Amino acid sequence: MKKIVLLFFVTALLTSCELLDVKPYQSIDADIAILTTADLESAINGCYDAFQSSGYYGRDFIIINDLTADNLKWTGTTTDFKQFQENTLTSNNTIVEGIWTSIYVAINRINIVLGKIDGVIGLSETDKNSYKGELLFLRGLAYFDLVKLFGGVPLRLQPAVNPSDVHLGRSSIEEVYMQIISDLRNAELWLGNFSTPVKAHKFAAKAMLSRVYLYRFSFSNQTSDLDSAIYYSTSVISQFQLDQFANLFPANRSTESIFEVDFNLQDFNRLAQYMGPISLGGRKEVSPIDNFEDIFQTEDVRKAVTIKTASDGKYCGKYLDISGGSDNVYVLRLAEMYLIRAEASNLLNLGASVVLPDIEMLRTRAGITNPLTESTQSQLALVIEEERRRELAFEGHRWPDIVRTNRAIVLKTSIISTSQYLFPIPLSEMLTNNLIGSQNTGY
Repeated sequence: MKKIVLLFFVTALLTSCELLDVKPYQSIDADIAILTTADLESAINGCYDAFQSSGYYGRDFIIINDLTADNLKWTGTTTDFKQFQENTLTSNNTIVEGIWTSIYVAINRINIVLGKIDGVIGLSETDKNSYKGELLFLRGLAYFDLVKLFGGVPLRLQPAVNPSDVHLGRSSIEEVYMQIISDLRNAELWLGNFSTPVKAHKFAAKAMLSRVYLYRFSFSNQTSDLDSAIYYSTSVISQFQLDQFANLFPANRSTESIFEVDFNLQDFNRLAQYMGPISLGGRKEVSPIDNFEDIFQTEDVRKAVTIKTASDGKYCGKYLDISGGSDNVYVLRLAEMYLIRAEASNLLNLGASVVLPDIEMLRTRAGITNPLTESTQSQLALVIEEERRRELAFEGHRWPDIVRTNRAIVLKTSIISTSQYLFPIPLSEMLTNNLIGSQNTGY
């Protein structure tokens, strides 16, 4: 059988998975036969498993979004992490390449399976669309994760089968966002209601759309994007319930969880190992910045959950299974929906009476009793920024948060130009893709 041979799709595929009773395919060949429902479910499980990669939600993608910003510092031996902390990335950084490769591996698996669904025997049109909805949700998420870090990227919407398929030019940022929105809106239309946070569902698509529209506003400046962010976040808020913060971590299907990447002792991640202290068996590759706990008020219950102390220093408390790596990883949870609605409302200048109640929901949950008194749009913007930092610390949000608001250049002395906001296109892609075009500015 013809194998996928493109450099950035090389990967070891899949052992076992608890997403469904049906296990994922051990490999997904370019001309693989997907003829039965069991075949299809196995192949879709393989798509979910791609998000477990160490270059993706299994380690690097989560870590670098706090390390590049101002939440984590490099304290280990993997020197490529140092470039993220210092905002001195180069195109041959192996972690940058690993993130790019891992996400495109996921996209290619999704594209292969999407191309096979119509050939599955005995599937009704409704069932076909439901399966397509799962895959489009995952593809929308993958492209969103790419565009946040790299800007315009090649939009690969068909399976990469031949070596010549490597050659594809970059689409613009707006074109990528349009594809993301198209994928997610179809997913919203075709997916069923929530049953488990480790499988795509209608409200996960709505939650992603809320996030996507808020992010797109940073360059579109269209108030319709903010209206959409409010609409979708509100529709999700009505369906889920805030949990006690102490119950959220390690992630394991909380009432607040909308979508999370599922891990277990067979399909494990390396977050706790890389963030954990050496005294507890971790590698301590990254640690919270000095005095990070000072961003929390004394009574804030999030402080004790987020930051823990060992004999050799502070460490992240959101991922704790150092030896087994079985902690799930949040992609979407309810608290973010409140923060998105608050931020979009503030950008529309709807006033403190509209903005503050959503923020106070999270502060009250955190045990904070003194009410906020900020009232101007600029004051509320800082309140939201700080609340996102406290609530979502070490979950992979901080860097894109301070980039889209153009605050990174203010908050980090190592950033002297907005050209540092985007990561470089990996050198391997620049060398193998004849149509890739120009490198991101500054690299």
